[in-house]
Amino acid sequence: MRNIQINRQQINIETLDQALREIIGDELIGISANSDGVIVHVKNTVTNDADVRRIVQEHNASELSVRQQRKASVETARAEQNDVLQLADFDADTASVQALARKVRWLELELRELRGIE
Repeated sequence: MRNIQINRQQINIETLDQALREIIGDELIGISANSDGVIVHVKNTVTNDADVRRIVQEHNASELSVRQQRKASVETARAEQNDVLQLADFDADTASVQALARKVRWLELELRELRGIE
């Protein structure tokens, strides 16, 4: 294993890992960061440090991975849905819609309990 040290402070380790794996694949062992910058851990078979350095330097730390985007969407939706479904809003609907509303409310309450949401 070899370590390639790059002086870079702001990174998104998840997207940087993905970008490096697209170029050097399984030759990448991992990434770590400290006060001196980024350390890219690679197999000894990696001979072109310049590509690794270029990817790290061009990395956009504000870009989110697909997983991070999904998480942000869920957190936004959660913040927008801070009140519990009101069954009275469905009083004029059919019995099947009312039953569905009760099920949705029950699931909502269960999720709030599991997540510790007041």
